[in-house]
Amino acid sequence: MKKLIIACCIVLAIGGCMMAGGWAAGGQLYGSYYDGELHPVSETVRDASRALDGLRFRAWWDGDGRLSDQIEEFADNIADEAVNDALDDIDTNWVDGWLEKRQEAIEQAEQAYFVPYIGIDTVQNLDFTFVSRAESDEQDTIYINFASNYDISGAEVLISKMNGYTWSLQLYPYGTEDCVITLPSSASGNCNSITLNIGDHRVEIDGSLTAQGFHIDIQNGTLVADSLSAEEFDLSIDGGRFAPDTFCVSSQADVELGSGSIASTIVTPGDGSDLGYQVSTEGGVFLLDGQTVAGGDSGTDHASRKGEQPVSPILRAEIGSGTLDLLTLG
Repeated sequence: MKKLIIACCIVLAIGGCMMAGGWAAGGQLYGSYYDGELHPVSETVRDASRALDGLRFRAWWDGDGRLSDQIEEFADNIADEAVNDALDDIDTNWVDGWLEKRQEAIEQAEQAYFVPYIGIDTVQNLDFTFVSRAESDEQDTIYINFASNYDISGAEVLISKMNGYTWSLQLYPYGTEDCVITLPSSASGNCNSITLNIGDHRVEIDGSLTAQGFHIDIQNGTLVADSLSAEEFDLSIDGGRFAPDTFCVSSQADVELGSGSIASTIVTPGDGSDLGYQVSTEGGVFLLDGQTVAGGDSGTDHASRKGEQPVSPILRAEIGSGTLDLLTLG
């Protein structure tokens, strides 16, 4: 047994010397076998060291609420400060102003109907219908004025609501006081579309209205104004009267006239000679600058003229027994 121990020690000594010599000569000491090949001891030691570093990293960040809790608390504080700074930079004064204006509108509106409030409601289109009384031969006058805000007085409001950017209004005048619709001065030139269903009433516009397009329907009523301006007009008049001082047309005007009348100065981008027209009559008359163009004693029921410019505005009219009497500025 003693001899066996001595022999093992001699083998270990020889192996140690060979290992040291081989290492010095650039060799490797292989200490494990996996994946079908031998792996040096240095690789095994390196892998073990990396595993220990990972364990230390996990303990460093997740261990018993030490640094991980501190980092989480630090991150929360940074996020809270960023949010507070962002909120401080946002101007919320407009919210208070909006609420104040809306409350003023509610308090001032003793009526049980909606009226737009400038600065709160964006009105781009007007759609007004004025209801007539079938049993009465005389209908009340409706006045449209301009001031600082919207308002209605002297009328029973049947419908008043906002449909998108359109204020739809249907009313019936009281008869005991003047019916007045007040529009803000800014609305006189900022509308896209204006629709007026006048019925049998007399409507007086104290000023001028401008829109992209006008749609006007008159039964036996009357519409007077200082000026109406639009790219396009669509006029339907039965036995009533359309008589603004001027109406300015930059593109086209379509007219259906029954037994009523149209008397106005038509303003075009040119001097009036650029106005083209296509007019037909059935017992009525079309007058332009005092000259009978169609109907009457003209000897023809149809008349047409092409405008002098490629983009000249055009008047298209069908006249029953009524009178279309226009002046130009030329």
